Amino acid sequence: MTSQRPDPSLFDSRTSVATVPTPTSSTTDVVISCRLLSYIPAVLVRALGFTAAFAAALVPACEPACEPPEPQSTEEVVALAVYGLSSSWTRLIDADLVEDRYGLGSLREAVSEGVQVRLTGTAGTAQVSAADLDAAYSLPSSSFNVRGVTRDRSTNSDFAFIGNSLGVSITESETAELPAVLDGVFATVHYDAVGARCTADPGCRSTGIDAAQAITPGTEVAVIELGINDASGSFPTKIDQMMQILLDKGVDTVLWLTSSTRSSYASWAGANNNALTSAAAGRWSGRLVIVDWNAHSSGTGKDSWFQSDRIHLTGTGQAEMALLIRDHVIQHLQAS
Repeated sequence: MTSQRPDPSLFDSRTSVATVPTPTSSTTDVVISCRLLSYIPAVLVRALGFTAAFAAALVPACEPACEPPEPQSTEEVVALAVYGLSSSWTRLIDADLVEDRYGLGSLREAVSEGVQVRLTGTAGTAQVSAADLDAAYSLPSSSFNVRGVTRDRSTNSDFAFIGNSLGVSITESETAELPAVLDGVFATVHYDAVGARCTADPGCRSTGIDAAQAITPGTEVAVIELGINDASGSFPTKIDQMMQILLDKGVDTVLWLTSSTRSSYASWAGANNNALTSAAAGRWSGRLVIVDWNAHSSGTGKDSWFQSDRIHLTGTGQAEMALLIRDHVIQHLQAS
């Protein structure tokens, strides 16, 4: 028998299959799968009438089509957002933790499938039970849906976050909520949050203006989570002090969160929010952008976002605040 090298037109790139005419007078074709060809013993190759050299030449031609399929998303997933089904709760899990635990390489997709979650990464796919994720990351329950929070944007510029005790709760470690959802977006990040911090009152143990003076010159985006510890009468002046320092540092845009008005303890929160809105619409227009945490977290359905003092955050509140900040940061970068 005389072996034949198949014409390239015989390859079907969709199925990784080559249709090779048999070396006989018959019109019947022998269909050989690229994936199986490398496993055919030499004796069988000879029995089919093909030389080993021919088989060796065929496999490389098929190799690109025989590679494992790529995940559906080419965006890197930086965190898992987990949403309770039986009760209203939200959690964020840093993708680095998930990748290490399940050997996924770089995570590309997370999909809920009944009582399991399919996690797809550059190193493979894992079917993980909801119960396992619950136990591994101390979730409120094993009844939930997940979605992957993707990076969506990256820049060579710098980022700074300045906050009080609420900020502490979302930035206290490298795998905390805000660092997780902003992972890889900026070249460098600077998180500075201290409990009981006010904006500019010298009577506070820590102030925002001191923190602003310490950020890297040329920082593109600064997120400010301050105001709940500031008396309302002087807050407009404090906003101006803070903004001037940040702009002198070369900050391009300041995103400033409003404060929740839920608590009677912080009766000045509403007035401070109004002062921020006025400053953003007027003297600091184009440089100050409001992130309306108060509106986003309002309503009885969101009581579970707050601890009993109605100021500090639960795990759900931490996740929701981080996601809100992340969305505004990405929107800014996409528009710039």
